[in-house]
Amino acid sequence: MIVEIIKIFVPLIIGIFITVLFLRGQIERARRIEREAKREQGKRDEEEKQRELEDKAFRERTDRTLKKISASNNKFNILIDGVPSVKDKDKQAIYDKALAAIENADHDTAISTLSDYLKRYSIPDNEKCEVLNLIGISLGKTGKDENSIPIFSEMSLIAARIEYIRAHVNAQYNLGVSFSRLKRNEEALSAFEKATELNPDFHWAWNGKGLTLYDLGRLEESLRAYEKAIEIKPDFSEAWSNMGSVLHDLDKVEESLCAYEKAIELKPDLLAAWSNMGIALRDLGRLEESLRAHKKAIKKEPVIPEDWDSKGTSLYYLGRLEEALRAHEKAIELKPGYTKAWFNKGNALAGLGRHEEALRAIEKAIDLRPDYPEAWSNKGASFYALERYEEALRAIEKAIELKPDDPELWSNMGSAYGRLGKHEEAFRAFDKIIELKPDFPGAWYNYACYFSIQKNKPESLKHLAKAIKLDSEHKAGAKTDKDFEWLWVDPDFKKLVE
Repeated sequence: MIVEIIKIFVPLIIGIFITVLFLRGQIERARRIEREAKREQGKRDEEEKQRELEDKAFRERTDRTLKKISASNNKFNILIDGVPSVKDKDKQAIYDKALAAIENADHDTAISTLSDYLKRYSIPDNEKCEVLNLIGISLGKTGKDENSIPIFSEMSLIAARIEYIRAHVNAQYNLGVSFSRLKRNEEALSAFEKATELNPDFHWAWNGKGLTLYDLGRLEESLRAYEKAIEIKPDFSEAWSNMGSVLHDLDKVEESLCAYEKAIELKPDLLAAWSNMGIALRDLGRLEESLRAHKKAIKKEPVIPEDWDSKGTSLYYLGRLEEALRAHEKAIELKPGYTKAWFNKGNALAGLGRHEEALRAIEKAIDLRPDYPEAWSNKGASFYALERYEEALRAIEKAIELKPDDPELWSNMGSAYGRLGKHEEAFRAFDKIIELKPDFPGAWYNYACYFSIQKNKPESLKHLAKAIKLDSEHKAGAKTDKDFEWLWVDPDFKKLVE
């Protein structure tokens, strides 16, 4: 009996013992793996902590230099986050030389110094990313954005391989900046989008995306990008200012003004916001306020030609033509190839009755930009004022060739034909205006001028009444327009324009 029991239980006990030993071995193995994993994680944590400490120490030491680089760019902020650590004395000297060169805007020296560093030393990939970043930025500062693109691309590849997210984000953002400067907007958009995918809370990347979408004419998408940037960082003054530009182009001028005011509230010295606010105020008819905004921008930075030109335009609409002319001339002095300033100088000269000079200014604008329809139109207007009607007609025909759906151009053509006695052509031009825009007051006004030249009082007054109904400003125009000179003493004419 005992023997039988032993036969049954001994194998069972042995089996249990073996199982226990096996399980204990498995537990010990699992614990060993866990301990090794913890040691490895601790080692990685310590390395990361050390790298962060080194980065922090170096960033603090070079903070002034980095801020200077960032502040010198008025459209994008170049990201220089994560500057490399330097332990070796010789290596330290190289970095000091490079940073000193950057601070002194000697970017060529910075590029050669950092490139030499990469050749002389074998460095960790994370540090190489940061050196490449500084080289790429310096290339951009010297206008060599084509050369910066492969630098940032290499940085992006290395950062992706070692999962260095911060550097990967920075590389994609700075690629976007370089592509944008080169007007390669689709590639810029792709880079900014990649940056926002890697870090959805990166407000500068959303701002860059908004700028690029704006340049692509995708205004609604641009607006959403700026709104996202502001959602992430509500005190982001640059995004508020840029959003104002989009709202303005969407004909939401009041809203754009609010955005500019918010930007200035957050950053009172933000030049772009003052400049663009001046334009918005002018479009709202608040001319004195517009002029003050442009003066504020010029006081902050007196060498920006666009601000002088905008100031001139506000002065023009205020009727202060001599001052407007001086402002446009200042813009040209600062930027001799500034097409719009030459165009606006021509407008100011024409307003002063100096039509020969106006013609020369407009021709300069056309030399700079031959496909400028408004300039061709104003050239025609100058010829018209000088009673050189055949030349006026040729200039206006060129304007229409460039912009065939502009009713104002057809209106000017009709006037020129009328002066040349080409009545059928004049009527066809006026009919074209009505076809394009039936409520265009200029068409009816020019009909009135044409009939007045023909001494047809009933038709002239009928069409003038229609023009005045659409735009009451034609009352004042008719009182001084020599096409109506013979009617100025007519009681019916006087009654109509009073």
